[in-house]
Amino acid sequence: MLDRDVNAKGYLIDDKGNIVDDRGRIVFKYWQLMFQEPPKIFECTLWNTNWIRGRVRRDVTLNKRHDDVEDMDGRPINTMGYCIDDEENVVDREGGLVFKRVLLAERYGQDSEIPMIFRTPGRLNKPSKKSKN
Repeated sequence: MLDRDVNAKGYLIDDKGNIVDDRGRIVFKYWQLMFQEPPKIFECTLWNTNWIRGRVRRDVTLNKRHDDVEDMDGRPINTMGYCIDDEENVVDREGGLVFKRVLLAERYGQDSEIPMIFRTPGRLNKPSKKSKN
């Protein structure tokens, strides 16, 4: 027995409740968990940040203090240029909830950035080459 701490769902955790890998590196922070589980993400998940990014004339992420509050179509955006609702949750261009505000990472002193796995190019945009047939 390795005598490691796990949460009620069986995930390895550190002393703060963060989910960690077998080397103790943080995989998900405790505040990103819902009912002690991480967001459901699979290798074959299709993803494109353009689904949540507002239409803007310039890259708003280059100016940390930009004052853009809407995109060119009048949709509210956050400091990273993502479409948001009135509770600052990230939504798609049609207004459907994609990320609750509590899951957003802090960047530039504001909670506005989506989880890292969704920002990593090529990670979630194609199905796995492994076949289970």
